[in-house]
Formats: sequence, structure tokens, C-alpha cells
Amino acid sequence: MENNTTPVPFRHPLMALLPPTQHRQFVCSLFKRCLKMARDWKHEYVEYRRFAMAIRAQFDAARGLKDEREVTLFLRSIEYILCK
Repeated sequence: MENNTTPVPFRHPLMALLPPTQHRQFVCSLFKRCLKMARDWKHEYVEYRRFAMAIRAQFDAARGLKDEREVTLFLRSIEYILCK
């Protein structure tokens, strides 16, 4: 017997509660934490710069997301990487 239930998407606790300005600040702080992590990992500037540009490209690509579930998945994936 197949299980045809769809999974309930995780809803970031801050996602529903934050007004747009605070959400923007949350994403900016997440971006800054990613850059700091990249700086800690990559000690040569050229490697750090390449990694930072990749991080920026990911955030720019996610900027156009309209679906709340996709935004939440993106934020969760970034937070998961930072917590590893």
C-alpha cells in the first residue's frame, strides 16, 4: 500500500512573523555569516573570493523566489550548512 500523503513543509519560525524589513535583515545577517564562514575556511584570498562569489550567486538566484516554501527551503539549507 502506497503512502500518498504529501509532507508538510517546514515553516521557518521567523518567516511568518517577520515584516519585510526584519526578514531582509535576517537574510543579510545569514549572508554575512556565510561570508565569515568562508573566510574561516579559505585562507588564501583568491580561494576566498571564488567561494564568496559562489555564495553571492546562490543568494542572488534565491532573490527571485516567490514561493514561501522555496524561500524556507533555501534558508534552511544555508542554516544547515552553517551549523555543520
